[in-house]
Amino acid sequence: DTAGILAPYLGHSVRERLVIGKFVQIARGSYFITSSANHPMTGVTTYPFRIFKPETFGYKDLPVKDTVVGHDVWIGHGAAIMPGVQIGAGAIVAAASVVARNVPPYAVVAGNPATVIRMRYPAEIVSQLLDIAWWNWPIEKIEANLAALESGDLVALNMV
Repeated sequence: DTAGILAPYLGHSVRERLVIGKFVQIARGSYFITSSANHPMTGVTTYPFRIFKPETFGYKDLPVKDTVVGHDVWIGHGAAIMPGVQIGAGAIVAAASVVARNVPPYAVVAGNPATVIRMRYPAEIVSQLLDIAWWNWPIEKIEANLAALESGDLVALNMV
């Protein structure tokens, strides 16, 4: 099961979700660290004793946020996505990056921690692309407009 490979700590008893949008590319070796993998740091030990008793499994007192990957995101080889991060539509995460903060739509991020190294498009074009939201089109419409999608022809996309 792919979810078990991408987010090994995301089991049926956890309170968070991993939400992955449409047309997302996740390269081999990439993974998601979820809040359920965190250990409380307020005690003398961080050892997860609670995992051995089903009635106490999980740390309900730890903050939990869903991890969300937007549509048309490319996550490079060996990237690590930390708990509660939101990655905007059209973003690119470079190989071996550690994404610990939210990523804006159509940003290219890299490093540990991942930081924005550039935007794929100026803000006004990002806004247009988010309005077009091609990932919500029927597959037939996508296939009929592949040339415009692959070329980045905004004039053609706005006429669809």
